[in-house]
Amino acid sequence: MEVFNDGEAFLIELFGGWVKYDEKGDFAPASPDEPEAFMETIGVETVYPNQITLAASVREMMGDRSSLRVLADELSDDLVGE
Repeated sequence: MEVFNDGEAFLIELFGGWVKYDEKGDFAPASPDEPEAFMETIGVETVYPNQITLAASVREMMGDRSSLRVLADELSDDLVGE
């Protein structure tokens, strides 16, 4: 996630599994230790503060650290490690 212009917008990038290019140039499943493997980007979204009012309300109630813990609990172990 990136924050732009002091919180006016956020860029969220979502990742899929580990992949690499096959001989046809298509993505093929891979493991992180394979040469030339990378995490597939499955989505990039610009989010504005008015689109995340619930998250802001939760952050106000719970504090930044607590909301990060809640978010981390929802992510897969691979994404948390990343």
